[in-house]
Amino acid sequence: MNKVLGGGLGCDNYQFLMFDGQVELDEEISDAVDALIEQGKQIVEQKYYLSDSGSFAHFSTAGHANLHWFDVYLSEAAPDSKDSEQMIAVPMSLPSGNLLFCGPGDIGALDELALKCTVAAGEYCVYVLGYNIGTDIFSLTEDERDQVIRNSSELEQHRQLERYELYLVRGKCSKTGLLHSK
Repeated sequence: MNKVLGGGLGCDNYQFLMFDGQVELDEEISDAVDALIEQGKQIVEQKYYLSDSGSFAHFSTAGHANLHWFDVYLSEAAPDSKDSEQMIAVPMSLPSGNLLFCGPGDIGALDELALKCTVAAGEYCVYVLGYNIGTDIFSLTEDERDQVIRNSSELEQHRQLERYELYLVRGKCSKTGLLHSK
């Protein structure tokens, strides 16, 4: 297992997007994002959304303040999910090998706001493991909260907050969707 990214991300509207950097965020994706933002309750029940292209996925979050830590790994096999609260598997086509994560409101400012990593181009099964779902920065002391708000890298120190681990496994998914939930 090889860690390729770690970073804090603002997930506005309780959502984050994952997509290949080569994908043009055209009307199809923009319309899908707009529709999903409008249907927030349905997103939470659904847990994720996939476009037809397989190069774009949409996920819901739960913690207020919408700040979450993400660790991304390249892996040979599906991760052990016993400690996570949920695990979702989605197919992801990465023709450019550039994987981006952002909140829906960040689409116009990807250079500044998106988390990015580079992997070998190809087909992947992405396992998204969620931890401490719904536990947000309001559970921290005021000083800790201020530090996190000023510097999102501080989120890494607070493993008790809602966070995500993503495992990219080369090839097709044997199963997709919500695989595990507590």
